[in-house]
Amino acid sequence: MPRNPPSPYRLRELYFKSQMKSCQKSKFSRGLHPLQTQIKANNLNLIKMKKISLILIFVMLGFFASKAQTSTAKPSGPEVTFESLEHDYGTIVQGADGNCVFKFKNTGNEPLILSDVRKSCGCTTPTWSKEPILPGQSGEIKVGYNTNNVGTFSKTITVLSNALNASVTLVIKGTVNAKASE
Repeated sequence: MPRNPPSPYRLRELYFKSQMKSCQKSKFSRGLHPLQTQIKANNLNLIKMKKISLILIFVMLGFFASKAQTSTAKPSGPEVTFESLEHDYGTIVQGADGNCVFKFKNTGNEPLILSDVRKSCGCTTPTWSKEPILPGQSGEIKVGYNTNNVGTFSKTITVLSNALNASVTLVIKGTVNAKASE
């Protein structure tokens, strides 16, 4: 009965086995044929390249994720910025001038409209312009305090608008001393 010829895979295996025997007897390192040494080196280089690629991908993802969180794009809309949020009258005499002015600027990129300016009590009277404040333009809120009331005071004025910072609280404070009797 005739034998079947060996397959190409079997021939290659037999070839490497014969080469291995000759390598073990010769000067090749660890008994590996030069082709096997080259294949191992290529596999190690491939593994190193995969590791480097993964590290680069993670670094890039981290970079883009941090950029997405710290977006520097200015939001669209009006924004009101006051020069001062508080006015201190200090110590004043009963019946003195109780007027002050809060100046502000529209630092946004759309017109600013002050919809309401609310006072915390009847002794405070705010007045403001009902006209839209264009981007880059300034405006003011005039506040009057009834200085006929003797004693220490601290009052709030709440400014409501269409700005990104829609509600801003202003404060006036001071002490009113009674008039010296003549």
